[in-house]
Amino acid sequence: MPEIHIYTFSAGHLEQRGIEQGTLDTLTQRLPRGLYTTFRTFENGRRALDLRHHLQRLYGPALTRGIQPQVGEEALRAALRQIAARFAPGECRLRPILLLEERAGELYVLAEAFSPPSPDLYEKGVSVITVPIPRRHPRLKSTDFIALSAEIRQKLAQGKAYEAIRVRLTPHCPRGEALEGLTSNFYVLRGRTLITAAEGILPGITRRIVLRLARQKGLEILYRRPCLGENFEEAFLTSSSRGVVPVVAIDGQRVGKGEPGPHTRALGEAYDRYVASHAEMI
Repeated sequence: MPEIHIYTFSAGHLEQRGIEQGTLDTLTQRLPRGLYTTFRTFENGRRALDLRHHLQRLYGPALTRGIQPQVGEEALRAALRQIAARFAPGECRLRPILLLEERAGELYVLAEAFSPPSPDLYEKGVSVITVPIPRRHPRLKSTDFIALSAEIRQKLAQGKAYEAIRVRLTPHCPRGEALEGLTSNFYVLRGRTLITAAEGILPGITRRIVLRLARQKGLEILYRRPCLGENFEEAFLTSSSRGVVPVVAIDGQRVGKGEPGPHTRALGEAYDRYVASHAEMI
């Protein structure tokens, strides 16, 4: 079981509350409802990708609700630097959480050591399952969705599948129209057309970058929920910690040839190059 380092702020100063066995999700569920974001570090904990947008997931919605965060963005950045340095020369995953209701405005940071996924994950691809689970406020990265999907997340942790894709069941698409993963965004490819949902999802930080890279490679972007009963040659998911992950099977049914496709591989390589040149100092 991973060790999770727990931090909060006291009089504006970072304070470590302890180290507990568990996962980021299990410890998040112990806190009152809030907003959160999760990202990994690069270059021995010194850099992160698009940190500004990660922090805006917390500060933007809070301020529109009249909630004043315990510390500002710059102070939080300084705290994140301090925490990440404690994991150096290794990398870490950081999860800032801003409470919304009980103790509104309080900030926590959960941290754990991070090792990049095995290269086999990208070479061979992964299998996913589908779940018709709703998300009340898809544009908010809210901790209550972690509790809502806890049972499914536990099955994934037991190795039942790599990820669960939220679907919307309709009469014309009985296998479901794909929305997003529990912790990722989801895409399919038909020829040179990339298809991905635009509504009812949380637009990921990595998603924005990958869509830009897809356009640069001349791929057409079609914004709609892909029906999992239609023919498509490739599928993949994206997230901040994993990058571009090929999907080779959905609910046990093979995608295309059952191996990562050429466009997925090309986007994964382009994303890795983008990270290498654009990851910013925390």
